[in-house]
Amino acid sequence: MNPRVLLAIGLLLCAAPSSAQMYKWVDDKGVTHYSESPPPGRKAQQVQTTPSPSPSATPKPAEPASTWGDKERAFRQRTIEREYAEETKRKKDAERVAMRREACLEARYTINTLTSGVPVYKLNEKGEREYLADNARADRLQRAKDAAETYCKPE
Repeated sequence: MNPRVLLAIGLLLCAAPSSAQMYKWVDDKGVTHYSESPPPGRKAQQVQTTPSPSPSATPKPAEPASTWGDKERAFRQRTIEREYAEETKRKKDAERVAMRREACLEARYTINTLTSGVPVYKLNEKGEREYLADNARADRLQRAKDAAETYCKPE
């Protein structure tokens, strides 16, 4: 298409609507004319004009929800989010397994220590040994067995 024609069309589309009064009149040959001023010496009828809506005010046709590029970006974003969520879940699962393993080993160590018959003690704030009494030893052994049952069984 000719660039001049495109320029003319663009200028026409961008032209501001006129707010001047319009007149309609018929000449001697019967041709109807429209102008902004009445013809001298002739009777003209005033025409009510309403400005056409500006191009920005006209409703645009419904555009597609998104372009292929937008869909591709959304797909990639969802993929990244899904992979991140899976990696986070794997890390949490690995941490949980490590914590269970550690708790299981600690419970087994406590069971082995308490059933070995070796005196069990702890140091008080003065640095003196305080031996575990037999009833406390049995209570602690039972708690260690419960912990082993909880943490040492396979999931």
